[in-house]
Amino acid sequence: MSSAASRLLLAAAAMIALPFAAPSQEQALRRTFQQGSVENYRVEVTLRAELHGVKTETIGAKTYVHPFTREAEGNLRWTASRRVERLDATAGAAEITESLEGVAGDCPSAIEKEAEAVALSPTIQPFCDEWKPPRVLRYRETNDGLLRALDEASLGVTKAGCPLLDLWSRHALRPNAILPAGALRIGAREEKKTPVHLPGMSPGESSEVIEWLAAPHGAAVRLHVTQQVALDRPAQDRSGSGGFRRLEWDRFFAESLSTLSTLDGGLIDATRSASCETSYTDAPVEGLNEPPKFSFKLSLTVTIHRAP
Repeated sequence: MSSAASRLLLAAAAMIALPFAAPSQEQALRRTFQQGSVENYRVEVTLRAELHGVKTETIGAKTYVHPFTREAEGNLRWTASRRVERLDATAGAAEITESLEGVAGDCPSAIEKEAEAVALSPTIQPFCDEWKPPRVLRYRETNDGLLRALDEASLGVTKAGCPLLDLWSRHALRPNAILPAGALRIGAREEKKTPVHLPGMSPGESSEVIEWLAAPHGAAVRLHVTQQVALDRPAQDRSGSGGFRRLEWDRFFAESLSTLSTLDGGLIDATRSASCETSYTDAPVEGLNEPPKFSFKLSLTVTIHRAP
């Protein structure tokens, strides 16, 4: 974390809106804000659902397996305009209003009318319905990029069926970046591993890798972050009427590459993606050595570019 003196200097720079030096490679990069400033961004989002499994067919004394894949996705784009409404110089934070306008796209795309695709429609359609209307978000952003007082019900992919992806998306869709506490050192790589305990899951592990990279030009730097979470599920009977389904594991992976200004820590552009995959085993089928296995993968891709 930056020192108290550094925080005061950054806050003062934001208040008087004077030029200031970029952080050295022995200091943490921090966000500074200017009263009344406006930043405009173009945002593109794709939510994709994939179901992989097998169909079985018995002909005479033999049972045959036919692999299948079902896919569906929704694509949206909009313009995000962020305005700094009020500064808190002591905390180095700002009250932000973010307006989302001009929402358009192909959402959802065609979904195959197959029995195995039944899990796809409830995933994509709510995302499209929730994000198409224009909206205004209000939140508090601290100088390390964390967002406070953000209405969680008004963003994310809450009905997509993957809580980890929903949590990740709440920040990934915003045109800013969470800044590491450590010093900005080009080429430095930091890895953290922590245990994960979630209801209904066996203990798992999460890992995060943070790396600073040089930007191709200008007063900028790139922040590369990858996150992984692996959770094993105890055997669970998730049958409907007349079938057995045992959940095996959940995997979550996220990657973000953000280009940031070294002058104020603001976002210039970003490419972010995350996926959540669940594997399960169906009821045994006579004639097969192993019961059929299926996997469901949900992925979200976000690209953000600052507009002139």
